[in-house]
Amino acid sequence: MAGFMPLAVRRENDRIGMTVHPLENSETLVIAVNYSKDEQKTRYTLSHKTFKKALHGNVTDSTVTLAPYESAVFLVGE
Repeated sequence: MAGFMPLAVRRENDRIGMTVHPLENSETLVIAVNYSKDEQKTRYTLSHKTFKKALHGNVTDSTVTLAPYESAVFLVGE
């Protein structure tokens, strides 16, 4: 894919895993999972896209809060 730059998502809490899933348009789904038995919260940063909206879970433009073993899904884009 010419000109494709993968999105990097960085988080401060290693008990929350995050994966990125590019869509066909310029948007990307980010999935966050709490692998802990305790509620977890983390700040995150995106390399070159911006937060658009939460699709599932407690997500803002800079934080994710997850109940034990729960997930969140959010959309980011240009």
